[in-house]
Amino acid sequence: MTFRTVCITQIYNEIDTGNLKRFFKYTKPLFDKIIIYDDCSTDGSYEYSLENADFVIRGKANSFVDEVQHKQILLEKALEFSPDFIVSLDADEIFTDNAITELPKIFQKCIDDDADAISLKEINLWRSKSWKRIDSLFNDGWFTRLWKASSDLEL
Repeated sequence: MTFRTVCITQIYNEIDTGNLKRFFKYTKPLFDKIIIYDDCSTDGSYEYSLENADFVIRGKANSFVDEVQHKQILLEKALEFSPDFIVSLDADEIFTDNAITELPKIFQKCIDDDADAISLKEINLWRSKSWKRIDSLFNDGWFTRLWKASSDLEL
């Protein structure tokens, strides 16, 4: 079965780090739509997103404390595309290389189990491409990043 999917992402100055280019390279093939909330980047991230995302929302002022409100705005825009599933990622996050085959299975499991959302195990490759961070409780957490879309969905 084919699922309609939207990825939502909030960014601030991710182009100079290389995160944004990597994000689009590995994320675009996985989703039907990508929606970006740019929190007033000053490094070209907004312009790069305009060229690569399906929809870009530009904030009025950089405001990390309003992150939840920004994600709600992203969610509302995502629902306009009538997706089956919405996935939230940060620009410095990507899925494993088998995501193209595994994500549809996860979506189907969500339907089969009548689940509203799925938590995914994240591995923090802090300052490395191959070593996982173990000095905090971050790696012990499971984070909800994938939701079955419905009109009453709120963050």
